[in-house]
Amino acid sequence: MKTKDRSLRLLMSISLIMNLAFTSDRLAAQSSTKDSNRWQSPFSFIASELMSSEILSLKEGLTILTPNILPHEAKKIRKDVGRFRTYLDLFIHLYPKYKSHDSWEATRELIDDGYEIIGHFKDMFDILGLSKDEVSEDDYDLPLLKKRRMKVLIWKKRFEYYFSKEKNLMYLENPLLHTIQLRPTDELPKYYWRLVPSAPHPQATFSSQIRLLAWELFGVVQDTYPTLWGIDAILKEENIVKFHDFRKKLRSILNFSSLFPGIILASQSESAPYILLLEFTKKLGKLNDLVLGLHDLESDNDMDEELKDLEILRAKRHIEAYWFELQSWSLQNEISIQLSLVQNYFQAQSGE
Repeated sequence: MKTKDRSLRLLMSISLIMNLAFTSDRLAAQSSTKDSNRWQSPFSFIASELMSSEILSLKEGLTILTPNILPHEAKKIRKDVGRFRTYLDLFIHLYPKYKSHDSWEATRELIDDGYEIIGHFKDMFDILGLSKDEVSEDDYDLPLLKKRRMKVLIWKKRFEYYFSKEKNLMYLENPLLHTIQLRPTDELPKYYWRLVPSAPHPQATFSSQIRLLAWELFGVVQDTYPTLWGIDAILKEENIVKFHDFRKKLRSILNFSSLFPGIILASQSESAPYILLLEFTKKLGKLNDLVLGLHDLESDNDMDEELKDLEILRAKRHIEAYWFELQSWSLQNEISIQLSLVQNYFQAQSGE
């Protein structure tokens, strides 16, 4: 009898676990479907919705920028500023340009300044090679810390003043609904619409427009990839620019899945090819941090000259070794094939 009871309890436990797993999968699928359905709204409608919510969110987020903030505490707010800049870039065609003033351009310059200024501040943490739990104020170059923090706080004041004006809020929260503003190619965002032949249709679904943009951008990335991996001398200035541009292009597309959950299937954004490309961008980011660290060393006028020369030589050797390691990793993981596979995730769905 006891054996039968134990067997019955075991069967009930297995059944409960299976039901919980099924329920979890069903809820995840429902959430994915809800997100996916959201992006079936018109491109212009989504623009208005996202810009309004993002302005409010950014205002709240900037409260972290206090007179005592440290570089490692600025990572999230920089991402938030970068996300707002991405929205501005994606929706540029929905903002009119007047003869006397271009409010889109003024906003973009303000946000770009913030992204760069907060970025320079955060870089002080990145080059330390420490985790957030390990770092303290004493680990930083205090004179440089105060200088860069002051720039961050000044930019915060500029942001608050700009968005205290009702006309600026009205402009950004009310994009064009039925037409677009055509602009010269050199005015279009460098990593989005400038690179592709298409322009968005304001009444087409947001999903269809973002998928088409991503598809075309992946074509650009794939064309660039072979020339990038022909680089041997990574520390030449023109080669640093090439690598930096490639990294920005690839990262801008991969960000779509996190910016717009459900724009592709969850199974696709969690697939091996997608994860490999995300890892690839992280490795490229590490290389970028190493290059920034070298630039900081080269501009340090307070270090002993002999020690400085030695540290610069070590940094250069480290960068070159990492670059060759990254090239080898990319070949082993067939990154060119992964790019093609992920591009197919953004093919138009039926009905779009």
